[in-house]
Amino acid sequence: MTIALAAPAPSQPLPAILDQHGRWRAPWHLALLATASAILAVLAWRPGSNSNAFQDEGLYLYMGHRVIDSLLGGGLVHEYPGTYFSGAPQFYPVLGAVADSIGGLAGARLLSLLLMIVAVIAIDGIGRQLFGPVAGITGALAFAVAGPVIFVAHLATFDALAIMLLSLATWWTVHSARHDGLLAGPLVGAILAAAFLAKYGAIAYLPGIAALGTILAWRRLGPTALWRGFLVLASAAVVTLFVTLVWWHGLAGGMMATTFDRAPMSIASTGSLLGSVTQWAGPWLALAAAGAVVAAARRQPAIATLLLAMSVIAIVQHLRIGEATSLPKHLAFGLVFAAPLIGCFLAMLIGARRRAGTVVVALAIALLAVSGAATSMRLMTTWVDDSGILPVLEQRALDAPGKVVLGEEPSAQRYALRGTYEPLQWTDTFGFRYGGLTGPAAYFLAIDQSHFGTIYLTTNTPNGRLVQQYLAEGGTPYRYAGAVPFTRRGEDAGQYLVWVPSAEEAGSELILGPR
Repeated sequence: MTIALAAPAPSQPLPAILDQHGRWRAPWHLALLATASAILAVLAWRPGSNSNAFQDEGLYLYMGHRVIDSLLGGGLVHEYPGTYFSGAPQFYPVLGAVADSIGGLAGARLLSLLLMIVAVIAIDGIGRQLFGPVAGITGALAFAVAGPVIFVAHLATFDALAIMLLSLATWWTVHSARHDGLLAGPLVGAILAAAFLAKYGAIAYLPGIAALGTILAWRRLGPTALWRGFLVLASAAVVTLFVTLVWWHGLAGGMMATTFDRAPMSIASTGSLLGSVTQWAGPWLALAAAGAVVAAARRQPAIATLLLAMSVIAIVQHLRIGEATSLPKHLAFGLVFAAPLIGCFLAMLIGARRRAGTVVVALAIALLAVSGAATSMRLMTTWVDDSGILPVLEQRALDAPGKVVLGEEPSAQRYALRGTYEPLQWTDTFGFRYGGLTGPAAYFLAIDQSHFGTIYLTTNTPNGRLVQQYLAEGGTPYRYAGAVPFTRRGEDAGQYLVWVPSAEEAGSELILGPR
């Protein structure tokens, strides 16, 4: 055991098996890095995942189009998304909407994949600088096949951009700490500020990345290295304050509601959350812990402890507030810092036993890939196929032109039908103001006054259930028009309950009747 842990000093690359002198041959390294990227691309884009927009995708892309239209003078954004978005609406949503304009939802998802491939490359660079080239490439391979990472690479959401920026900031922090002294601090801070604006939760990693640069630079600079950490934090703060206070007003509400003072949207028990973490990322975290032991034995205990702590920050936060929403996406953030430690452990196995170690490592990565592929496919099919409701809503736009639609969680449909309905025609069941009232009373008054041209409900939200109950009790100017079933993974998952004004002729039913 002692022999296996007694590897070279941290400043020297770990031994590799592809060169008789113990050096990793660059062409093979690049080939394996390309392989990691290709595996990620295949798993993120393989058939069988949902082709319709996830609710978050629909929300971000739709608002991105709205922001672009407002910038081009084509209309106002009446409901400011900065008050409830978990990232600046003028940043990723605009980039996603541009990709969507070019290639539709597939184009927006391709953007996320490309961003995550950049993250894979950056993670290779982090591991290579910290623990040697073998650690870099094996950590990148382990990262690329993780289920949460594949899931993020598939989705057109804030997360891929934020992860890419965090990865680049960490890579540049590690590289510059060994070469450029203090000069790169402001650049790292600016990149971290961009990561924060992409997704506010990225701020949790800012102190750790600044501390990482300080620890690495301490050997060369001594106490002067503290200035490096200060410059990173100060520049990140200055850029963020400039953007939020001078350029993009109104972001503070979203920062508080979604990040700093977040109320759980989907409450889950500690046992349930730990079970999900174990299922989706357990093997990766276990390998990272083993890598931390190896790194600590190689006189890098501070770096090992810091990376391991950053690997579980998101998990601790989810456990603290009992929140299940977005857990798989947030696990991918932690894997950015777990991956170099995984690489450290796998490189030790290769260095200790050469051929036998290589076989063991190849088998381990293959097993991780099998697990990650299964997990990601499950995650990429968690939302329902809403294709059945779209033609109904399109027909309703013709039957009740200009009328308001009340939909339960309608972000995906609003995105898909943005050329059919105007923005002000959409109302959801999350919040509503009408006739000076808010909450259920506002919905009931609007129903009594025939404000909505179409109502479709799944009863998945508190207001949705109250509205359905109010309509079902009778005495309103609406009639039940039927149910439109929706599926998940090809199996029945529920139905949209559709209501239309009673005054309309009921000659031909557009909607499937009750089952």
